[in-house]
Order: sequence, then C-alpha cells, then structure tokens
Amino acid sequence: MSLSHWSPLFITANVSIEVINKVLYSAHFEVQTLNLGDDFYNHWVLIQNPLQTTFSKPTNAVSLDFDSGFSNHTLNQIKHFVDTRLGENGLGQGETPYDNLSDDRFGIIDERTAEDETILFVVYDMVDSLQEAEIRVAWNDASEHDRALVRCSWSEDTESDIEFLASTIGGIDDTMGIGEMSDKVYNYMDDLRNGEAVMRWFEIRLDVGYSVLAHGGIWLIGAADTLIDRTEFDEDGVMRGRDRIDQS
Repeated sequence: MSLSHWSPLFITANVSIEVINKVLYSAHFEVQTLNLGDDFYNHWVLIQNPLQTTFSKPTNAVSLDFDSGFSNHTLNQIKHFVDTRLGENGLGQGETPYDNLSDDRFGIIDERTAEDETILFVVYDMVDSLQEAEIRVAWNDASEHDRALVRCSWSEDTESDIEFLASTIGGIDDTMGIGEMSDKVYNYMDDLRNGEAVMRWFEIRLDVGYSVLAHGGIWLIGAADTLIDRTEFDEDGVMRGRDRIDQS
C-alpha cells in the first residue's frame, strides 16, 4: 500500500448517522484506549459525494444527516473514482506529499455495516501465483492442484503430490523416477516464486473496532499474506484480531 496518510471512506447504503458515527467513533476509541503510538491513528476520511472538495482529516464524527453521493454505487464505480480522482495531487491533497487521500485503499459502509458492525476494506496490492493458491487453500476454495502446490511450498508434500504436479507440468515419461519428477516440480516452484507478481484489488471485511490495527497489519505484511494467515479472521471471514476472537 502507498504511504498516503488517509483512507477514503464511502457510504453505499441508506444507513443512519448512528451507524456512520459508530464506525468513526470506533476508530477513535481504538487509538485512545490502546495507546498505539503515532503510527497508529484514525485514518478514515469520509467522502460524502463526488463533488466534495474539502475534507475532514481524519473524520471523527458527522453531526448532520446527509444523502451519500455514492449510494448504490458498485464496487467498480468506486474503484474508478478512487483511481481517477484521489491519490497524489488529487482531491484532498495537503501541503506535504503524503497528506492525501489514498488511491490504493478505501473503506465502504454498506448495508451489512448496520447489521454486524463491519466494513469492507478494499486494497490494491501485489500478489504472485503461489500466494493466490495459498489464499484459495486458506479460504477453502482450492483445487487439488492448489493444495498440492501449497504442500510442496511448505515442504509437506507427499510422493503423490509430486506425481500429480509433475503430470500437470508436462514433459513426463514412464522412464522418470520420483527423484527426477521432484526436480521438475521444484524447478517449476522456483519459476513461480521468481515470476512477476501482479497488482489486483483485495476485499477484506473488518470489524469496526479493529480497523486501525487491521490497517497497520495489512500495510505491514500485505493483503495477500493477511488473507493467507487466517488467524486474524473469525469463522464468518471478518478480520477481528486474535484477542477479540478469543474473547468472543
């Protein structure tokens, strides 16, 4: 993620001012109670409509009801707004280089926010093909190929895994023993690790009371590795943090 200080926050559903302020208060409360230091702060900046030119950085609360200019917007529409209107020298640019609204991450208050006090955090980040397989394994959406690939990556592979992966790579004949197959598979793994990573958008569901720590953690290790290590997520796929999950 970029070094931009502020994460734009959008509202796509008809929610009450109480729901909006719950999100904002929770971030402020998280900072105040945990005494996290200067690197952890309320990073949310609410964008009420596409024509807005002045912003409260951060937005700690709203006092008046308003109609969101992003109501019923699709995720792709908001991504387009973020990509074309925000970032360095975009809307909300301050006097210092990083005092701007990020163009590679944003939050969404949606219908679900009113139901379970979560928001959608959307992050544009780097991922390689091996990480994509690890994400699918972690979230129970993996193919047999994914699972064998990940076991090999973690040095937990079996002879069957080697034979299966070798068969998918091609160039195998009946004269090859398991050693030759292993060499072929691990050369393939090295190619995957050394291959060029790509950028894509990730969607991560956050507990509103964990958004500051979650933001810091995702910035530190990346969106892909955050999703691979599911220990921060509850059984419903919400990132709540280990301590909050243990207490529930």
